[in-house]
Amino acid sequence: MRPPEEARETPEGASGHARAARRGWGGLGPSELGLGAGRTPLNDESLFQIWGSTSGATQLLVRGYSANNGEIRGGGATLSSGCYGVERRVNVIHRQGQDIRTYINGSLKNSFTDSEDVSNYHKYGCYGTLTTGAVTVRWRAARFYKDGQPPP
Repeated sequence: MRPPEEARETPEGASGHARAARRGWGGLGPSELGLGAGRTPLNDESLFQIWGSTSGATQLLVRGYSANNGEIRGGGATLSSGCYGVERRVNVIHRQGQDIRTYINGSLKNSFTDSEDVSNYHKYGCYGTLTTGAVTVRWRAARFYKDGQPPP
């Protein structure tokens, strides 16, 4: 098992993000995401993005919040709550020109149409404008796949 990738953000700046910059990549997943892990809670920090859109910078932005003992929100939905100190398996499937689906622990939590003809890249980590003290998230076994299909 690969060790977790730790992304930390402090008032001095963020450290730790990665991206896959290939058009048509199928998405992130399955990856384990742990928020906070008993440290200073995050609030409104970016965790995952699909960059590139005809109507703004991103098609999907997944963020972490301090509400309800740690929430993961994205695509206009609360994807998971009670996340502090607990790993969640995150799988984002992006079928270019079709749809974007977000799964948490194997359950579909959000899906919406992707009708944009743009180049994208996927980015994950912990980054943004820090509104609390230092925060920590851990991504474990993060992988990117190409040409996959969502479960039936």
